[in-house]
Amino acid sequence: MNGAARRSLRRVGVIDDDYMTARLICTLLELDGYQAAHFLNSPTLSDNLVTAGVGAVICDNRMPGRSGSEVLALLRADSRLRDVRAVLMSGLPMDEAAWRTQGADAFLLKPFTHRHLLAALTAAGIGPLSGL
Repeated sequence: MNGAARRSLRRVGVIDDDYMTARLICTLLELDGYQAAHFLNSPTLSDNLVTAGVGAVICDNRMPGRSGSEVLALLRADSRLRDVRAVLMSGLPMDEAAWRTQGADAFLLKPFTHRHLLAALTAAGIGPLSGL
C-alpha cells in the first residue's frame, strides 16, 4: 500500500488555515467517534491525505494560496482521492449549484453549531457514524 493507510469514512481531514477552527472541528468530530486530523493547504496535501487514509474532508473555502474550491478540484483530479467525500465550508453563503460545481458533496456555513456540522456530514454521505 506504499505506506498509505486504508481509506475510511471514519477518518476526516480538516483543511483550514485557521488552527483554532480546525482544532474545534477535529474535537467535535472526535466526540462523535470519528478520527480527525488537521491538514495544511500545502504542496504535499494530496499525498498527506492518501497516507492518512482519509475518506472525507472538510475544507475551508477562503485560505491563502489555493482556495478550498481549488483544493477540491485538485482532489477530484487525483485518482487516489477523487471519491473522497467533501464538505466545503465558508463564512459566506453559497447556493447549492455553486458548491456542487466546485466539487463539494455538502456545504457548511460558518459560524456553525455541532448539530450543523453533523448535518453537513450526513448530507455529504459520511454520517451518522453508526451507519458506516
